[in-house]
Parts: sequence; structure tokens; C-alpha cells
Amino acid sequence: MLAPSLKDRILEALDEMVTAHTTAASCAVEIRSVVSRIAGNGNDATIPHVNTSTFSVEWDGKVCVFKDSLPFRLMETLCRRPGQVFSFDQLLRYVWSAHSKSPDTIRSTVRHLKRKLEKAEMKALAQAVKARGHGYCLSLQ
Repeated sequence: MLAPSLKDRILEALDEMVTAHTTAASCAVEIRSVVSRIAGNGNDATIPHVNTSTFSVEWDGKVCVFKDSLPFRLMETLCRRPGQVFSFDQLLRYVWSAHSKSPDTIRSTVRHLKRKLEKAEMKALAQAVKARGHGYCLSLQ
């Protein structure tokens, strides 16, 4: 059984998603994010909050607005499962819908993402976007 505070926070997040008329995929991302933040030692600042209705990322009391852009979709994908390495092929499929792009396209978008986060005073979050083998992950440890 969930603790009342956890249950209340999950229900509050679900209410926000319903009012924002988000897609099922966005709801799944948000639910995972909320549960991860709450379950992760109670420290909400560790996992970024991805807001698909405003194309923004909230983290450590700061907000970075991306608009509808590839860097936002890349960040949204990495935030789905912090710590998991997403291969170049997976990122091309999730972010670019498998259009014929190269790993250089991903690297360029990662650089843009990191610059955007740094401008929003989220340098530590930008540094948490790491290359791992033939892919990238969000490493928040």
C-alpha cells in the first residue's frame, strides 16, 4: 500500500496531466518521472520534471523552456529512464522517428541541449547528459 503522501502526489500529477490534455505517451513519461522522484529518497531535485505541454524541463528550482524542438525531445527521452543508456539507433527512433540521420546529428543535438541547459543555469544537469559507448544517458548519481 502506498503512503498517503505518495498517493496524494501521484493523484495530483495525474490530475495535472488530464487537465493539460496530454497524450498517453506523455502521461507515461510523467508518471514514471513522478514515481521516480518520490521513490528516490524523497529528493525531488534529482530527477528533472519534463513538462510536455510547455516544452520545458524543471530541475533544482530552475526552468528551461525548449519550445517544440529536438533538444527537448532528446531530454524527454533521456529523462524517461535516468541511468539507462539509449543507443544511437534508439535515439534516432525515439527523437527523429527513424529518419535517416547519423550519430553526428545526435552529437550536434546533444551539444545544443547542453548549451540550452547551461543558459538556464542548469550546468550540473547539462553535465549529467553523458556519452556512453554508442549512445547517451542521463547520469544523475
